[in-house]
Amino acid sequence: MSAYPQPVRVRFWARVDRTTTPEGCWPWTGALSVGGYGRFTVDGRTRGSHVWALVLGGVAVPEGAVVRHLCGNPACCRPEHLSAEGGQRENNLDSTGPRRSTVAGSGPCASVTPRTDPRSPTSQASTG
Repeated sequence: MSAYPQPVRVRFWARVDRTTTPEGCWPWTGALSVGGYGRFTVDGRTRGSHVWALVLGGVAVPEGAVVRHLCGNPACCRPEHLSAEGGQRENNLDSTGPRRSTVAGSGPCASVTPRTDPRSPTSQASTG
């Protein structure tokens, strides 16, 4: 169980879209970085939303540790799609592998990416 109080968990999960297929991604609906990663702040401490998804679920994630997106979707916060195991080398391999997607619908779970999310500063999505 998380060491953070209920209001923090409620505020976090209110920004995650969990209305997906049983195995699909849970994209962050708050602000995204240029790279497509969500950001969340608790007590003045900002970390990636994917990191907070594990921390708030009770997984110990040391400061500076790499949390990998096994699905290839940087906005994903679904704990089953994340891993705190492995390091930067594995993360780099993940980011160039076949599961990483920058085009919506082209990866196994990629539904929101920096190029398709109109909230992203690098969006190439149609606004029409």
